[in-house]
Amino acid sequence: MGSENEAASCFIEIRGALDQDWGDYLGELTMAVHLHDGQVTTILCGSVADFAAFVGLIGRLQNLGLTVQTISFHRMPVTPFV
Repeated sequence: MGSENEAASCFIEIRGALDQDWGDYLGELTMAVHLHDGQVTTILCGSVADFAAFVGLIGRLQNLGLTVQTISFHRMPVTPFV
């Protein structure tokens, strides 16, 4: 079973366009703005150190007053070296 201290990947979709200048505030996530059916969304994806870092990221998005539409969090499997 996984630990809360394991690295993970995340995918977050936010309503509206988020300027690239916010990249430093949100960490080393890839940021892309999409237009689909007249709706603009910003996609953030990448790696986070652990679940606590992920929760902190969501808190920063809330502090900015952003509407989060989709969240996906997946722990990365740790493979021991043999």
